[in-house]
Amino acid sequence: MKIIKTVNIITLNAKKDKILLVKRAADDILLRKWSFIGQAQRKDENLHECAKRILKEDLGVETKEFTPFTKKENTTSNSVIKSEYFIAVIPDKITLNKQKYTEFEWSKLNEELFFNDYAFNQKDIIADLLKQS
Repeated sequence: MKIIKTVNIITLNAKKDKILLVKRAADDILLRKWSFIGQAQRKDENLHECAKRILKEDLGVETKEFTPFTKKENTTSNSVIKSEYFIAVIPDKITLNKQKYTEFEWSKLNEELFFNDYAFNQKDIIADLLKQS
């Protein structure tokens, strides 16, 4: 079975009262679902390097501070996906990678987030985040 390691970033604004959600451009199954930015970790990079690369490639922003948040593991018919989640505080102004994402939204960090349709296990991650804030 193939093991895929991913890094996902929960991006918060400077006031930490809004969370950035994106909709993916590819993948018909996930096209209309909200998620966090994230990618597979490359073999030649550590988690921190991967997180920095994702922020730069997907949102056009840089930060050096990433707070580990949680780890999740999902099994598909032919792979195990091991996901690391980090929190990063970023500027409100971003440059969205339009090849990967169709839209983004800064959403208030509250229970109304549960009304969105999410990809993967993002709703569980948001529930955990709201418990800690």
